[in-house]
Amino acid sequence: MMIPSELVVITNFVTITNWDLRNRFAGLILPSITSVFYIYLLKENFEQVPDELYRAAKVDGTSDLKYLWKVMIPICRPTLVTITILKLIECWNSYVWSRLITDDPAYLPGVQRHPRNPGERLRSGKYPRYDGHGGSHFRASDPAVFRLPEKDHGGRFQRRIKG
Repeated sequence: MMIPSELVVITNFVTITNWDLRNRFAGLILPSITSVFYIYLLKENFEQVPDELYRAAKVDGTSDLKYLWKVMIPICRPTLVTITILKLIECWNSYVWSRLITDDPAYLPGVQRHPRNPGERLRSGKYPRYDGHGGSHFRASDPAVFRLPEKDHGGRFQRRIKG
C-alpha cells in the first residue's frame, strides 16, 4: 500500500525469471506474499498486547510458540482477517503482474481468463450475446438520481440567511 506494486514490477520480474518460475503459480504468488505495510501493521498490533499476558503465560510454563498461537493470534485475528482480505483484493486486481509473468491463460485470474477477440467468445457460445441495451437501464434512472431540485422546498437544500 505504501509502495505501489507497479514500482517493483521490473525487479520482481527479473527475480522470478532468474528463479525459472515463469508460467507457474509460484511465480504469481511469491512476490505478493509479503508487504512492508502489513508487517508494520502487525508489529504495531502485536505491541498493543499487554506484556502481562506474556509473563502470565511464562509463569504457566507456556513456550513462546504456544503463546503466539494461543494468545497473540486470537487477539490479533481482526487485523489478520483485514490483511488477508486486502491482500486477496490486491492480488486479484494485479492485472499487470499476471499478464507479464505468464503466457498460459490457465494461470490467469478468472477475470482475465477469456480469449482476446470478443467475436471469438460470442461465436464459441461461451458467453451470452448481449443486445447492447445493458447501459440503457442505468441511463433511464439518471434524471431521478442525478437531478438537482428545481426549487427550494422549505429550506431543506440550502440554508436561508435572514437579515
